[in-house]
Amino acid sequence: MNKFITKRDGSVVEFNVNKIKDALIKAFNNTNIDNPNINEIIDYITVELGKKENNNYNIEDIQDLVEKTLMLFKYFDTAKHYINYRSEHNKNRNNSSYLSKIPDNVNTPWGMLGYITYKRTYARRLNEHDENDETTEEYRDTILRILNGCQKQLKVNFTNNELERAYKYLMGLKCSVAGRFLWQLGTETVSKLGIMSLQNCAFVKIDDPIKPFLWIFDVLMLGTGVGFNIQKHNIDKLPPVLDANITITRKDTKDADFIVPDSREGWVSLMEKVLEAYFYKGKSFSYSTVLIRSAGTKIKGFGGVASGNGGGNNTTNNRGGAGGGGAGTPGYDTSGTNAFIGGDGLASVTINSVTYNFKDVFNLTTNTNSSYYIGKVESDGNIYFGGGGGGGSTEGDRTACAIQGVQSCAPCNEGRCEVLRSEMDQLSQGKG
Repeated sequence: MNKFITKRDGSVVEFNVNKIKDALIKAFNNTNIDNPNINEIIDYITVELGKKENNNYNIEDIQDLVEKTLMLFKYFDTAKHYINYRSEHNKNRNNSSYLSKIPDNVNTPWGMLGYITYKRTYARRLNEHDENDETTEEYRDTILRILNGCQKQLKVNFTNNELERAYKYLMGLKCSVAGRFLWQLGTETVSKLGIMSLQNCAFVKIDDPIKPFLWIFDVLMLGTGVGFNIQKHNIDKLPPVLDANITITRKDTKDADFIVPDSREGWVSLMEKVLEAYFYKGKSFSYSTVLIRSAGTKIKGFGGVASGNGGGNNTTNNRGGAGGGGAGTPGYDTSGTNAFIGGDGLASVTINSVTYNFKDVFNLTTNTNSSYYIGKVESDGNIYFGGGGGGGSTEGDRTACAIQGVQSCAPCNEGRCEVLRSEMDQLSQGKG
């Protein structure tokens, strides 16, 4: 005859004695007990449960029986651990359920841009598994998610009074958690991957040609800033780049040597293959991004939207520095006053999910290094683009905007493009 168990939420499921066995194994492991007679304990518990008049057990009764059985078999330390573990879980369970009971009676004193900034940056979609549902959190939803994450993920173990006090402070903007906590805490990502996406900073020493770079790449994609140690005694451990003719080709077909999986780990694997090629294998290969979701696709779990498959070129082909203005490398020319953008590999910018190639957008002329002149860099640090409505064919001519076909770009008297200024600062200045 089937037996059943009533859980704390009132739901009824079929009884499975193996779940008791799994819990006992964890308890014995956590108390360093070798070779416990688990089967005898399980047999005893099964017999005792069989003595009950009905076939529907209560979860609390089963846990009480487990505690008594451990004591009976003289596993006192394990019984104590099991009791404490059960107590902590009950406390967290009660506190988490208390969160939904906290009254919605705090008016958040938003400033002129506060609410807009919150909704733009930190409010997550409430139903991330529904591509068509654009409804996002309100501030109360975010704060309750954070406090729930504090209890379940960070194991803070706030009391009910502390939870209510924290709620009022956070809702009233009397205090705040870090921005990345507002975005990530309480999400599936933290439950699955741990707390790395909650970290502001990380650090690694560069003493291996592959492992630290893969770790940096992975951690950066989780949103953590990474510092690194390049002291001579570490760098000296790196082997030289192989003197070989290596070509890494993007080939978006199914017969490429490596098809990049549509995941963070997939991009890390591509970088690993690139580094192995230059440091150890010396062999060319092709890769494909046919599996990568298109730009603007909503990302489940971590949140936000996908950037598309355009980033692989920068990862695999750009081995140059930040200066000089050579092909594929952004930077200044030798005089330090003219801004150039490099060859086709980096000569583009993405605005509102649309990628513009500078070679096509500008009517550009090339210098002897095969890079494209785009305008003057003035003393105020801004780049003033091209001129004559036809691009940068004449250095210093700033009579009209050189941009052609870029949406939302209003030409100005100086020929400066506000839309692209920040992007071009990064791509062409080479000053960090």
